[in-house]
Formats: sequence, structure tokens, C-alpha cells
Amino acid sequence: MNDYKKKYGPKPIGVLFEDLSAAKGWDEKYNISRLPEVWKEITGETISKCTKVNKYESGKLYIITTSSTWRTELQLRKQILKDKINEILGKDFVIDIIIR
Repeated sequence: MNDYKKKYGPKPIGVLFEDLSAAKGWDEKYNISRLPEVWKEITGETISKCTKVNKYESGKLYIITTSSTWRTELQLRKQILKDKINEILGKDFVIDIIIR
């Protein structure tokens, strides 16, 4: 018998869905699909117009910018941006941000 069931009774549907989602790898796919939206949310309109989420690969978020000034500014804010992204997504999803 499941330890959860012994302690709490039947699992709520939300918990079952979270378990299924994690088991199938849907969490990562969902978070990847949310990255452009989250990026825009944390950087604001001005920065998001000059940057683009290029890809996510092995914990690394690749951002493209057309401006060397913004590239420098984002490099300085990289840790803060990474922390905010992970706070929104609820885990250490982004390990590093690569700005090009």
C-alpha cells in the first residue's frame, strides 16, 4: 500500500496529475513553452523588444540581443534574471543564461 494513502487517504486529483506530468516529462516541456512569456514578464517591455529567447538546452537558456549595450546590461543582471525565472517556474529549471 502506498505510504501517501496510509497517511493521508486517497490522493487528490491535482497530486495525481502532478505525479503523471513529472513521470511523463511534461513539466519540462511545459516550462520550456513558457520561457518566452516568463522572459517578457521579468524583463519588461523595453528589454523584451530588444531580446529573444532562442532556445533552452540542458538547463541553459539562450538569449539573443541585437544590442551590445543590452548584452552587457543583461550579463550584469544574469543571476537576478535566473533567480526570477526559477522562482516563477517553481524550481531550478534554468542553470545558466547565455546571452549572445
